[in-house]
Amino acid sequence: MNLYLSDYSYGNRMMIVARSEEVYDQLMQRGVDIMRITDESIIFQPNNCFYPANKVKANRLSLLCDYDIVEISDTGLLYRAYANNESDSTIFLGAKCNSNCIMCPAGDAERKKGFSYSRELLMKYIDYLPYDLEYLVMTGGEPTLQTNLFLESLDRVKEKFPYTQVLLLTNGRSLSDKWLFDQVCQRHPNNFRIAIPIHGDNQKLHDYITRAPGSFEQTILALRRLMNSDIKIEIRIVVTKANCNDLLGIAKLISSEFPRVFCVNFIGLEPRGNCALNFDSVYIDHRTSFLKSKPAIEHLVSSGYDVGLYNYPLCAVDKDFWPIAAKSISGYKNVYHQDCDKCNVKEICGGFFTAAMSIARPKVFPIVSEE
Repeated sequence: MNLYLSDYSYGNRMMIVARSEEVYDQLMQRGVDIMRITDESIIFQPNNCFYPANKVKANRLSLLCDYDIVEISDTGLLYRAYANNESDSTIFLGAKCNSNCIMCPAGDAERKKGFSYSRELLMKYIDYLPYDLEYLVMTGGEPTLQTNLFLESLDRVKEKFPYTQVLLLTNGRSLSDKWLFDQVCQRHPNNFRIAIPIHGDNQKLHDYITRAPGSFEQTILALRRLMNSDIKIEIRIVVTKANCNDLLGIAKLISSEFPRVFCVNFIGLEPRGNCALNFDSVYIDHRTSFLKSKPAIEHLVSSGYDVGLYNYPLCAVDKDFWPIAAKSISGYKNVYHQDCDKCNVKEICGGFFTAAMSIARPKVFPIVSEE
């Protein structure tokens, strides 16, 4: 969630929210930066900076809870980086990327501007996260590009979260560098997995999608190195109009070259950024996307791989495949069509990306049988 604090003048901050007096006292004892919210005011600690609560819409301010982590920019834009009612969190390591995939949900402006937390704020964020997180995702952009910051973050995560499942989302290209690969092998957390996408079973198609010559060769080299490490490997296949007829080829490449892969996940598109810009040439509706993926899924399952479907509503998926269709869309991006209210399985369905409703306008087929 985002909200704006007009006339804010207390600098760029990362803080933990306190509403109750008890939580406020606990946080003061910890010596962390605090956003103390009362009916009358917001007080920023340290420095006891005062901000009138009536300058923010009450219904927006009420969404912030004890132990949420927020960042406020110099201009007063507040972003909730972590919600305390969630069991997972994301460490964002910068928007820059060394690829420019035609279906990426980020746009050129995001990558070129390259938004990134300062080292101070990023380390503070990691320190402020609760120790008992179940899942933690390290992502970008391409999270490995700021090499020193990435490795320092990896060290902090390893030290603080010995039992948390940690997932690194990367295009894999940086891991073709042996020095960086060796550093990751030495520093990675206990329950660590790396997820890398393969966009085609050949260089021409993969590099066409990434718009980065040589990316296929670098990605395959990284995966081959990972085969000989103790790191769990996830391969992701983002299904687009460009590669939907090559999915079985990708599956056969995986089964022939990468036997130690932990899981393979097929990813439905989020139509924003480059995906929205290149909509006609990349977007494929959920039902067609599933049907195109089905032979590849069956090949991988018969070859002994765990397979998942991310970002697919259940009405687009054959019922036999429902057990592998995850509720994968983050809550703040997740919506349902009004016709979904008629559906008997809405509670277990992942729904749609918010962006899909206005851009893709997906078809919905409510499941209303008695089964």
